[in-house]
Amino acid sequence: MNRAGAVVLSSAAVAIAICGCVPALPGSQLSGNGGGGASPAGAGTAGRGGAGMAQGGSGGGPKMGADAAVGPDASGGAGTAGGPDAGVPQPQLPCPGLATFDTPDLEGFSFNPYGAAGNLANPDAGPRARLSWNELEGSPSPGSLMLGVPFTDYGQYVDLQHPFGIAPPQNWTSYKLHVRVKVASGGAPSPQSPAGVQPYVATGVAGAFCGTQIGVPGGNGWNDYVLDLASCVGIEPSAVISYGVRVWSGSGADGDGGVSAMRPTLALIYVDSFWLEGSCPSTDAGAAGGGGPLACASRPAAVEVVANFDNATGGDPIPFGITPGISGQTFARQQDGSPPIVGIAYGPNGTNALRAAGVPDQSVIGWGFTLGLRFDTPVDASAYDAVRFTISAFPSYCQLSFAVLTPETTRPDLDPRGTCASGLACNVWNILSQPGTYCVPLGGGSPLLGLLWQDFNFDRADCAYYLDDVGFVQQSR
Repeated sequence: MNRAGAVVLSSAAVAIAICGCVPALPGSQLSGNGGGGASPAGAGTAGRGGAGMAQGGSGGGPKMGADAAVGPDASGGAGTAGGPDAGVPQPQLPCPGLATFDTPDLEGFSFNPYGAAGNLANPDAGPRARLSWNELEGSPSPGSLMLGVPFTDYGQYVDLQHPFGIAPPQNWTSYKLHVRVKVASGGAPSPQSPAGVQPYVATGVAGAFCGTQIGVPGGNGWNDYVLDLASCVGIEPSAVISYGVRVWSGSGADGDGGVSAMRPTLALIYVDSFWLEGSCPSTDAGAAGGGGPLACASRPAAVEVVANFDNATGGDPIPFGITPGISGQTFARQQDGSPPIVGIAYGPNGTNALRAAGVPDQSVIGWGFTLGLRFDTPVDASAYDAVRFTISAFPSYCQLSFAVLTPETTRPDLDPRGTCASGLACNVWNILSQPGTYCVPLGGGSPLLGLLWQDFNFDRADCAYYLDDVGFVQQSR
């Protein structure tokens, strides 16, 4: 990410630049080009850079004000009313954010320029929408994306998206996508047809789209908008290729079958705090913190230890386990081919743990590093329903994900027993959003060749963490 390209603009500067009173400020056109096309209607498909124009799917309404109460309209309605938030502390995020904009960085976001009617990032005529970073506004802390959107009519919108690009699809099964949005001024003037905010995802090779359009409540405060992926139909929540939010000018319907004579106006909009509800892990072994799909049962019905590294020694590859039980050895590598630092260290829980750390190489732009446990012989884990492990002491810039390796999901370069030729897309990746104990569901079926942890940070390779207490568990009786 190019931090130098994130220009800080004042609200007045954005309004002046958009309305055409003076030329746009140098470097302020940060909307970018999101690659890929999109379908203009229906459930829609989208390229990896874009998302369809569909307004399908369903989800909760926005959470408003300091109390962040959930709106009751499960079909994506306006929920309950909220008010301005001036001087009101904003609720902290329950889980680490996907994007929080706390530093001058657009964090991979840009406007989707797909040439559909009404897209003000790529209008047929007139001024374009503007995107920049703002240091003053934010929720729960200062730092947000600032959008200047020159609405002039109903049916117009901007699409702010984050594609995963060449990174593998993300597994967001059973998660809820949250985003906080503040319409500070302008937009739809008619209370009968308010502006709409639409958090969305695009999934699968075809980019199947799901988004919920939710009416903006009264006032000019921050509101939390939610898309429940479990409510989406016709998508692949285990293969998310992009996510984002759209802001619409509304339909203008006046309640009598006509269109309001009042027209939308130039809007100043702030966007902050994308996060995934359900992605928080257990905070300690055996706890069920987070309540999401990767949380652990407090008392599993059965446990089989794979590796706790208490008696392990040496550097990578490090053997683990005892035959005839589960045994194997570690493997690790960076994208530039150099070996990361892997060894046994005194862990945060007071026992030995496997410590892995990348070695920065500023000449290489790619993902951090790969760490895996390769089993000597394929393991039949059909008696268990999850893999449990503890990840600790990793910094916030690490972007860790986990995958189970089977013959069908393993690349031959990782294990010659693997048969998958689709690169990183072979695996179903589970996001590890913060340190803690995770229980990742097993899909059943094929024997397991190993377990894989991957850092997907594009900007740096010096992620470091401790791995401990790896095992198979039966969560329920």
